[in-house]
Amino acid sequence: MILNILFIVFTSIGIFTVHSIPVTKLPSKTSAIFYESPDQEGAKVSYKETAENWSNLPRLFRISNVASPSLLCVRGVWLIYGDSEFRAPTNDDVHLVSGNDNCIKPPDVAAIGSMQPVSGTKFSESSITIYSKGNFASIGLVFSDEGDFGIRQLHEPILDIGSIMVVGPKPWSLISAEGKIICVRPHMKNQNFESIPICYSPDLDQYRVSDFETVAVASDCPGEHDEAIVANFKLLTCKEFGSENIEPLQPPSAIMGRSLGDEGTGEAVLECRKKSPLNTTKFTEDQSKLILDLLKLRLDHDFDSDEQTLWPDAKEDLWKVIPLDTAFDIMLHTVPDNIVNTKYLRIIREFTVFHLNEIWKEEAKEAKVKASKKWKSYKVVTHLLEQCLKAVFKTEDRYNSIIAAAYSESHYNSIQETTHPVFVMNLNHDPVIETAYVVTNYAMALCHELFDYKYNFWDNFVLSFNTLYFRPLEKRWKQPTQILPETFRAILSGFGTKTEYKRIAFATTLMLNLTPNLSPFEKYYKNKK
Repeated sequence: MILNILFIVFTSIGIFTVHSIPVTKLPSKTSAIFYESPDQEGAKVSYKETAENWSNLPRLFRISNVASPSLLCVRGVWLIYGDSEFRAPTNDDVHLVSGNDNCIKPPDVAAIGSMQPVSGTKFSESSITIYSKGNFASIGLVFSDEGDFGIRQLHEPILDIGSIMVVGPKPWSLISAEGKIICVRPHMKNQNFESIPICYSPDLDQYRVSDFETVAVASDCPGEHDEAIVANFKLLTCKEFGSENIEPLQPPSAIMGRSLGDEGTGEAVLECRKKSPLNTTKFTEDQSKLILDLLKLRLDHDFDSDEQTLWPDAKEDLWKVIPLDTAFDIMLHTVPDNIVNTKYLRIIREFTVFHLNEIWKEEAKEAKVKASKKWKSYKVVTHLLEQCLKAVFKTEDRYNSIIAAAYSESHYNSIQETTHPVFVMNLNHDPVIETAYVVTNYAMALCHELFDYKYNFWDNFVLSFNTLYFRPLEKRWKQPTQILPETFRAILSGFGTKTEYKRIAFATTLMLNLTPNLSPFEKYYKNKK
């Protein structure tokens, strides 16, 4: 049921800045031309002009009057097959050719049945191409890392993965409807590549990847032992971009899979690889709805803008999110983007407002009563936060420099060792609320230091933020029964959730250290009497 609903969400979203590229279309900066003459004169066959016919090249050569091509010039990464329709009698009949305007002598016409592109030519480009059949014997589906990738939706699920090819060193996440992740990792150990690597596996059937229904793909992967990952596949066979000739893809033992918790090598690991990686989670109807709402929010919104896009449904609740929004703005303007991803911060802000809106809708009457009694405290904190943000605009370079310098000094040390213990991430808690809690501590510490301790800011801040946000969110935070934490991490895929959290916690610890004896305000449920 959840899978069917996910398809509706994915296919109904019209605004989507990144998209999957079937290889039957021309990827950016990819081209291939067969010339009859070695001097590139006379008859020729260009992929750009005849792409739909490259599944049967002998026929295309005949109708194009190219009797025997003597030169093949390619830009990008290409597969050449010994038979039409991207088939090959044996693994040795699939060949790889790559380069940037690389011109080489092609194999005999009798050995060329079909040809399709794999990726573009940017040295920094990273892509994953998925084939439904083994030995790359199908039209490939290419996902290329262009700009801010995030999660890429699929118009329909990938039910079978027979073979796979990754261009570039970056790992990729295959995400199921349940939020589980298979991580595909190029494994280039002891291999020195002067150019971009091309890593692949022609046979995934033995690893039963077909049991896993992929509904989304994301660039990068969580940490290798992240709870959401059900399998790590390491591509062991790699070639280098820019081949001097056409290279056969030998039938390698190209992939090593490892389920989490399994150690060792050899036969023991091989036995583990043949097990199904899936551990399917059953969701309630309420959980399914929440997952879908968050996926739609993740895919539907543009998080490049500083402006908040999600607000409470009830007009009388609009004022409540202003202190939270201001706290996030303070961090957005004072932490270098190369340390904490600003887009990730904006997503966390929107997801936090989503949580709060759900709570406020459930407890509308009770929330209004509590708010009316303490309105004066909220007004004071809101005013001071806005004053703090205005001051930040004049001094943000100072804080950027402090954080950048400290981060550089700790580059070779574990960030965890320089982080306040209260900010250590609890993997059993809601990761969005965990992160929002740390961000608000950052704003509190920075403003306290910026005001030079002139106001009783700390007490009012803690009272207001606990009453407005963290007390209502306690159940979702401490015991996130509404949605499993690993599912949230899957929705946030495309970012290293743990890494981003640690960096946010690192910056917050620095701000606290600027004020002698200032401690974080503890998580609400720990202080509850």
